[in-house]
Amino acid sequence: MEDMRTVRPRPEEVIPSIQRVLRRAGGSGRETGALLLFAQKAIATLAELSKPAGFWITSAIISSYETRIETPGFTIESRDMARRLSGCEWLTTFLVTIGHGPERECESLSGRGEHTLSLLLDAAASEMTEELLRLAHRKAAETLVDFTGTARYAPGYGDFSLSHQSDIVRLFGRDRTGVMAIEGSFMLIPRKSATAIVGWKRRIG
Repeated sequence: MEDMRTVRPRPEEVIPSIQRVLRRAGGSGRETGALLLFAQKAIATLAELSKPAGFWITSAIISSYETRIETPGFTIESRDMARRLSGCEWLTTFLVTIGHGPERECESLSGRGEHTLSLLLDAAASEMTEELLRLAHRKAAETLVDFTGTARYAPGYGDFSLSHQSDIVRLFGRDRTGVMAIEGSFMLIPRKSATAIVGWKRRIG
């Protein structure tokens, strides 16, 4: 299971609902009128400009300590993760991105004073990134039918340091994914990208 797996869905397959976009932007999800039209336009723009791609690697956990989880390609230094992944036999590491297009359009819209549309496009892009991560998670689970997954954890959770994002980017290879981590801040570029891990425990009975 060490090989990198990839999913490249059509944007329409991971497009968020208008309600989720509006809520992400701070609304109730039940807005009407001009704001609803802006949200529809933001979603249409997202479908045109995004290039969603998800990557994951499932590796055997070769050792587990009080503050460390080790796999052949990735080591997690975290007491929280060592506790939450206790008893897991496998670890899946995820990296997803929707590309540079949506964030560049957000910047362009803001520069032209179209702040509402920029805000809604940014919200829609964030929601698409989350949906893409959920899709990759479901795909990974299909190959682990005898196992139950933990919750999905991202660098920055508890003492699971954000610096692990650099390790994950290196694990997948920037040339293959088009994603990089900024030195020092460990933020991802393209900005609408995300990393995560899931542990897998064998089902009993």
